[in-house]
Amino acid sequence: MDAEIRPNVPINGKLYFDFQGALRALKRSEHTLRREIGRKRIRFLDYGRAKYFLPEWLDEYLEKLTVEPKKFIKK
Repeated sequence: MDAEIRPNVPINGKLYFDFQGALRALKRSEHTLRREIGRKRIRFLDYGRAKYFLPEWLDEYLEKLTVEPKKFIKK
């Protein structure tokens, strides 16, 4: 995530990203983020009609997308 983009919504003593902030932090399209929410692939707080994201939840989502290189065994 970009270090300059910071969570901006205080809820119960924690700072959350709003939907637009999460888009900027993840550098994803609105369509992609909505799809990932619908498929429950990213954690979020459903607060009324709005969705909020803790920074660690965005980091967790990015970790899930990380692909490790294959290790080849020499014969």
